[in-house]
Amino acid sequence: MAVTCIRCGKDMDSAPGCVPGVYMDGAGGLYQPIPYSGAGTGPACPECGAVRGEPHHVDCGAELCPKCGARLLGCACRLMWRPAGPH
Repeated sequence: MAVTCIRCGKDMDSAPGCVPGVYMDGAGGLYQPIPYSGAGTGPACPECGAVRGEPHHVDCGAELCPKCGARLLGCACRLMWRPAGPH
């Protein structure tokens, strides 16, 4: 069953990754998303299908927080995603 990413609007089973963006914390600090590395899990993220070097799709359980390094969905950093471009 195809799942559509609410951030990029693409099918997560076939899109190589999500759209570029940055994460921002409550103090205004900006953090670059950690792209899928493929380390030990294969050429595509088992959670969202992102390929090596591409950003994970929204709410991917395997995405790491660029601020603390823990899994983004479970960390306490509470980062907000913003599209790439001037801020």
